[in-house]
Amino acid sequence: MSEQRKAGLWPWLVIVIGVSFLAISGWSVYRAVTGGSRVTDPAYYSHGLKYNRTRIEERAAEALGWQLSTAMTADRLLVRLASAGAGPVSGCRGELLIFTGAKRLTLALTEKEAGLYSVELPVSLTGSLTGDLTLQRDGARLSRRLLINL
Repeated sequence: MSEQRKAGLWPWLVIVIGVSFLAISGWSVYRAVTGGSRVTDPAYYSHGLKYNRTRIEERAAEALGWQLSTAMTADRLLVRLASAGAGPVSGCRGELLIFTGAKRLTLALTEKEAGLYSVELPVSLTGSLTGDLTLQRDGARLSRRLLINL
C-alpha cells in the first residue's frame, strides 16, 4: 500500500506571493520610468549655485539693520523699509513672487516715496496665497515669505 501525500495549500500560497511580488515590482519599475515626481523644480541646480551669493547679500542687509513692515490696502501691498536708525531706505529694487497653484506670478514693486514701496495685486487673485518678497540695493538683499489673504 503506497500512500500518496496531498500537497495542500502551501504551494499555491507560495506561487500567489511570488506572482504578487513580481506584479508589484513591475508596476514600481513602470512608475519610475514613466511618471516623474510632481515635486520637482526645473531650476534646482541654479538655486544651489546662487545660495552662497544670496546668503552674503542677506548678511549685508542684517548688518545694515534693515527693518521691514508690510500692510494691505484693498488691492495694494505696501512695504516700508527702514534702516536701524529708523530712516527710510530708498533706491531698492523689489519684487513679489506669488505662488498660485502651479503658476508663479512675478510683480515689481515701485517706490512711492522714500522707503515706501508698493505693488498692485491683480483682481483675479483671491484666497490665501504664499509669496516671496525681495528687496535689494547695493549688494544687500532682504527676503521675506508672506502669507497674503485676499
